[in-house]
Amino acid sequence: MGQSISNVSPSSANVGDNISVDMTLSGMTPPTDVMPASAEIGSYSGANVTRSGDIVTADFDFSSASQGIYDVSVTFPGPSGDISFTMTSGFTINGSGSTEIIFVDGENGSDTNDGSTWANAKQTVQSGIDACSMGEVWIKQGTYFPTNDNNRGTSINLKAGVTIYGGFAGTETSLNERNWQTNPTILSGDIGALNDISDNAYHIVTGTNLSGIDGFYIMYGNANGELANRFGAGIYMEASSPQISNCQFENNYAEDGAAIYVFNDATPSISDCTFINNNALLGGAIVCRVGGAANITNCYFENNFAEWRGGALFVDYGAYDTNPVYISGCTFVNNSTNGNGGAFYCDDLASQYQGTYIEIENCTFTGNTAQYRGGGMSNFNQNIFITISNCEFSGNSAGSGGNAIANDYLVTGTISGCTFNTNQDVDSDSSCTITIN
Repeated sequence: MGQSISNVSPSSANVGDNISVDMTLSGMTPPTDVMPASAEIGSYSGANVTRSGDIVTADFDFSSASQGIYDVSVTFPGPSGDISFTMTSGFTINGSGSTEIIFVDGENGSDTNDGSTWANAKQTVQSGIDACSMGEVWIKQGTYFPTNDNNRGTSINLKAGVTIYGGFAGTETSLNERNWQTNPTILSGDIGALNDISDNAYHIVTGTNLSGIDGFYIMYGNANGELANRFGAGIYMEASSPQISNCQFENNYAEDGAAIYVFNDATPSISDCTFINNNALLGGAIVCRVGGAANITNCYFENNFAEWRGGALFVDYGAYDTNPVYISGCTFVNNSTNGNGGAFYCDDLASQYQGTYIEIENCTFTGNTAQYRGGGMSNFNQNIFITISNCEFSGNSAGSGGNAIANDYLVTGTISGCTFNTNQDVDSDSSCTITIN
């Protein structure tokens, strides 16, 4: 299976900084007693490289660095050559001096301001993003919309090199002073008649490469239009890889992927997010399709619903073995579907990617339901290669078998170290190759 870096913390620095950086490994990692040979951000090599479990830490000296966006890599010695873990465009080095910060205050700001301070803040999120060349946008608590008119096709467009942060009271001078849950910053799709979902925005946010979004409630998108406007009411991304952290997605609707739609080789990092009451035909919360390979860590999914398949998550049409869909440390509670896969469904429909590869580890599945197959999860079709490790299944139910997991039609998988509580069965048809350890 693939090796990658799922998280880099911090993910930015300034020219002149000397900092310690944590890099979280994902995929098949070397034994814990094997130390990295090197850690690099672009051409800058880390010093004092250490490892604790899946986290590699190194010190970096950016005193002579150049501003830019860089790949991150950790290399281990291997019996047949080096083994590398990477994150493309995972670290930003800002210009000398402090990080550029643009401030947004929806109540007291004005888009004619330059956004340089809270007192001189912008008023709308998009104006703040547009004013930031590379750095951060700090957004005060309140409710913000993609547009001030009723154009359902207008979204908040993220920008390369810029991370937007919510959760500010409007007086903070450092990022660690904010509290995104105490000071809710809401990105709402409810642009038309209040509480009438029929005229809400198709996509509240659209993603792009090298961008980030952190600390928002993303609510009331309605992707019920034509073509791409059927997908991703909360965040829509195509061939892009934003970092999405500390966000709550709630009450969004789409045909596919009500909260997030990951499409066409997009490889986002989605961490520490909550998904509640999202509703779709396929993939109540998230859909990964056509090489879309999300890295989903420490997320919580509850009461999401899919009419057809994948109450919380739906994956189909390919993910490379070198960059699988990766799900770790997540909790799935009371998600449901009228079809297969109460929490998770995977297919490999007409894939041109030589298969769909998924790794699921350290997750819990509780009380999820499917009318047909796979109360916890359902996997269907040849060329699916799935690894499920150290997960727990409790109280999931399916009308036609596989209360915990159902595998059908030539699925290949390994299930190891998992806990299956009362009435939690794995039901695989005779065509599948499933190893249970």
